[in-house]
Amino acid sequence: IHNLSGGWDWWSWNSKTFKYVLDFLDANPDYIKRWNHTLCVTEKFFHTILFDKIDELHLETWNPLRFVSWKPRRNLGPDYDPRRPYDLTENEFDLVINSKAFFAERLMSLNPLN
Repeated sequence: IHNLSGGWDWWSWNSKTFKYVLDFLDANPDYIKRWNHTLCVTEKFFHTILFDKIDELHLETWNPLRFVSWKPRRNLGPDYDPRRPYDLTENEFDLVINSKAFFAERLMSLNPLN
């Protein structure tokens, strides 16, 4: 796959970007076939399509509008895996609100509804 690009999966798109990707896939049906039997597809598939369109589509590459934290601010116990973001709870509410993100990844409730 030429000009392979990659990044993380947690991003948000505007309608112009969404339309561009759909139009690209309609116009390039072989693109999808090239990804058969690959790993980390979502971390490269869309980034490769959009890499050359960052300026044209006004893509914000350093702020995906999604709050994800890789640095715990509380004790997560012995089962915590630092190779992945941790699950957020109400303890991180102020961090999420002050981040200017529209969404939060891995949000869990301390008191889930039954």
